[in-house]
Amino acid sequence: MLSLHPQRLALRKSTSYHMVQIPVETFTQQHLRLTQYKSARQYDNLVNHVVEELKDANLLTKGGWPELNIDERTEDATFANLCPITDKIYDICIEWEKTHGNHFNGATARMQCEARRTTNSEVNGGSMMMDAQFVLTDSTTPGLPTNSLPDTADLSGPAEFKRFLKDRGENELKLTGNVGHMMANDPRRRFVIAYTIEGKEMRFWYFSRSHIAIGEAFDYHDAPKDFIRFVIFMTFADPAQLGYDPTVVRVRDAHGDIRYRFKVNGKFYLSEVAAIDEESARDIVTRATRVWGVQEVDPITNLPINGDRLVLKDVWLFDDAQGEKDIQDDIFAQLKKLDEEIAERVEAGLSPPFKDLGVDRYPSSPQTLEDNAKKFFLTILEDEVVVIGRDQDVAPSPDPQCVPFYYTPVDRSTSVRPPVVRGALRSGAQGPPPQQSQPPTVPVAAHKARVHRRVIFRERCKRLDALFDYGDYTLAICQLLEGLNFLRLAGYVHRDISPGNVLFVKNEDGVLQIKISDLEYARSYGAESSNATPSLEHRALWRSNISFCAICSSPRNQHVAIQSLIIHFDYENPDDFGNDGALRR
Repeated sequence: MLSLHPQRLALRKSTSYHMVQIPVETFTQQHLRLTQYKSARQYDNLVNHVVEELKDANLLTKGGWPELNIDERTEDATFANLCPITDKIYDICIEWEKTHGNHFNGATARMQCEARRTTNSEVNGGSMMMDAQFVLTDSTTPGLPTNSLPDTADLSGPAEFKRFLKDRGENELKLTGNVGHMMANDPRRRFVIAYTIEGKEMRFWYFSRSHIAIGEAFDYHDAPKDFIRFVIFMTFADPAQLGYDPTVVRVRDAHGDIRYRFKVNGKFYLSEVAAIDEESARDIVTRATRVWGVQEVDPITNLPINGDRLVLKDVWLFDDAQGEKDIQDDIFAQLKKLDEEIAERVEAGLSPPFKDLGVDRYPSSPQTLEDNAKKFFLTILEDEVVVIGRDQDVAPSPDPQCVPFYYTPVDRSTSVRPPVVRGALRSGAQGPPPQQSQPPTVPVAAHKARVHRRVIFRERCKRLDALFDYGDYTLAICQLLEGLNFLRLAGYVHRDISPGNVLFVKNEDGVLQIKISDLEYARSYGAESSNATPSLEHRALWRSNISFCAICSSPRNQHVAIQSLIIHFDYENPDDFGNDGALRR
């Protein structure tokens, strides 16, 4: 079996700049708030009642949880007793609800403590085995056979346990790897709430696309209410509170494959089985861009409404970023203003070049710069911010009072366990906790909030690096420069040009057309905000030489050889463009 250790180390490295620590009280208020209880006092009364009932059942004493003592038992045997405890908490809450209101409609998820049990996943990454997890009572996997392995998409509240503080780093490594796999596996996963136990200490974890928050470690024997609140939340919170996106539904097609039905602006789009691109979703704190081929469908039958094959992009952008359609519309609006300015000058008897506008030539045909530019960009049919309930779906920035958190180093060369004191309650023979890693430098942008957006495109394209013919590739580069020139005329710079953001499509006659995509990072020259209007002076600033670095690919022994291609282009040369504004070949 493929070792998951290198994958986990890579994921730990990529997330290490995005981690913060907050007090347990803050974590509970922000991430474990059970909205079914409008009154905090009522909820506190429930928690206090659970404590008393657990004491009457001898599951909780003044010294803590007797069944979770660290003694001569193995790790699995010790923490397997969590399930009877959580089952009892569930029973107490259900009885309480009978006489104190109807806040819950049964359990959303129940805990399982089968440490060696694997799960079924849709994406690669090896078999995932967690020490414990909560499993949805109503599976979201259509047609899941009874008594089969649990589906990764139905899991929440993953947990990792160790009997000793010295193994804290192993817990952190495994948990981060498991959560990364869960979020990559399921496009409905907005965030994941988890927990770890090392000896007598427990920590709560919140993984989102904007940051990772960890509650300060607490003694769950001395502070049982914090643990009880966690169990109640993970058992009775609705799926959206557990991190699921209710606007996406898993559907099993006639061939037995899982697809996803997305809701966008009141319409429904069913995905193909395999995503076009979802590589960035394998990380945790990221834009998590997923691109799917989709068709608009009836939400009842899931049958196509028409034959149009479209493309859906699901992405988490910084909360101050404009949507792709807003940016594209502004680019065309700026070109329209430029057309109007040029038309006024032509009527006044002037003729190009207009150096102050950055225009050397102008189309002699009826088509305008705006008309000519549109073929270089994708047709956007829908662009919306995902809404959960009444609120926009946002991965928030962390609490302002947070402090940086750093992973504990993992040293697998020293695996000797400290001695165990037989019969000791919450054994104190564990030694001091391991030291944390040296603090990295945290970028300013690391903890910005992100907004969840979905975009529907008409064209189904391929990436630039999928072109293997040098003739086609040369044509594509020329078209790309034409498209970038229209961006320049509109006063914009793309800021994220790469083979993945430069697409191409061929019509029925095999004619190639480049499409410039992913405009989320595009900004007007010198803009201090995404809404700034570019000045005419800024357009002229780009009249000097520019360098463009692209990736050129060629087939060699059935493999792709990647080369760097540097193209120097001088906008000062009036012969670079023809009368229609197109780049001369």
